[in-house]
Amino acid sequence: MIQLKTLNKRTATRSQGVFYKSIVNDENKEVDKVYLIRWIDNDGRPKLKTVGKHSQGVRIATCIALRNNTISAVVLGSDAPHLTKIKSQLTLNNIAKEYFNSSKAKDIDRLESRYNIHFENNLGKKRIDNITLEDLEAKQKKSILCSKRTRLSA
Repeated sequence: MIQLKTLNKRTATRSQGVFYKSIVNDENKEVDKVYLIRWIDNDGRPKLKTVGKHSQGVRIATCIALRNNTISAVVLGSDAPHLTKIKSQLTLNNIAKEYFNSSKAKDIDRLESRYNIHFENNLGKKRIDNITLEDLEAKQKKSILCSKRTRLSA
């Protein structure tokens, strides 16, 4: 029985953002290739997608065309399948408004005004999955610095 394995090393082609991985047999002879494309999304994160095998008819020209379509969809914001999920994700403002509308707490107005002052403008517009620990720490440092200034001026 012939054992095939895909090598981990990505080999660059002459085309920008197009790579391949070799598929080798038991004697380490190249039997096939798997093509991959790479691009950077709107958030600055690199994305890697497997296009297909050389034996299935995928060629470098196919990869270039797919990569160009993907990049133009990301830049222009058209409804590409991988972007519809991103557009439907919630922001912190959406979740906060839903909470404030459905809450029955007595001091909900005070909580809402505190949220509007401290979070609505900077963190509220971000998607939930993009809020990082660094964002929260920066907000906390800014709050501590502002409170020290207020104490010194009093």
